[in-house]
Amino acid sequence: MILINYKIADIVFQFSTEYSLKIKEELSLFYTDDKNVDFRYNIEARNLHHNNGFKKIFSNLKKEVYKNNNNYILYYTELKKKGFYLSVLKNSSKNREIYVKKQFINICKNLSYLIEHIDIHSDFLSKGALILHSSYIIHQGNAILFTAPSGVGKSTQANLWKQYKYAEIINGDRSIIREKDGIIHAYGLPFSGSSQICKNKNAPIKAIILLEQGNENKIYDLKSSYILKFLLSQVAVNRWDKSELLKAMELIENIIGKVPIIRLSCLPDKGAVEIVDNYLSELEGGEIK
Repeated sequence: MILINYKIADIVFQFSTEYSLKIKEELSLFYTDDKNVDFRYNIEARNLHHNNGFKKIFSNLKKEVYKNNNNYILYYTELKKKGFYLSVLKNSSKNREIYVKKQFINICKNLSYLIEHIDIHSDFLSKGALILHSSYIIHQGNAILFTAPSGVGKSTQANLWKQYKYAEIINGDRSIIREKDGIIHAYGLPFSGSSQICKNKNAPIKAIILLEQGNENKIYDLKSSYILKFLLSQVAVNRWDKSELLKAMELIENIIGKVPIIRLSCLPDKGAVEIVDNYLSELEGGEIK
């Protein structure tokens, strides 16, 4: 039996299986010998879980979810309409069972793929951590997160900060937000969409930038209700699970109270960098309240 532990946002996940796993370089950055495991995932090649006595509560083209008291079974399909190939049994304890149909076990030996496709965000949420769709940079020891729907320009703005302010890009597609010692931090993740940029680093968040494309570089005042709605649209959460949705809203409201959040209408140029940098400098100096 192979046992391997990863620490992501100070949360330890253990994966166990009898199969040799393919570990991508980005995932190896999160390896830990910390034995204080928060969640255990056991991976087996076998028939999927039976859902007798379970009630279907959600379905879409990629997933079906069944519930019985505090037990959930999630079935996944991604393989060109070949039916469900993977199921996960979750309950209120920290143990999870992953069953993979034998003919698909080679695909699921890629542990990065598996982690990204088993709703692991629910475990993060239970520990007070949010996965945000965002480009995450560190500038002068602090994190700046650019968040927006796909195609708006998160990666573009991150690259502009790298070019003009020598910022370090930590993840081009997602970040984890979690409070640590009363300070809101950003953490890296071992997957990063098409950006292929992911590092295992954390830093206090200096600002979260809500991006939109515009004809000029301009910062707008924001109402808390707008921020909540925007951020909720960009976090990973099962919207069919009321308790999970409420937990995500609670965490976002805490973030709003502790982190500067800016709405930026921008162009893909140096001016977008300068307007944010100047604003944050004025904010830090007490010139903006």
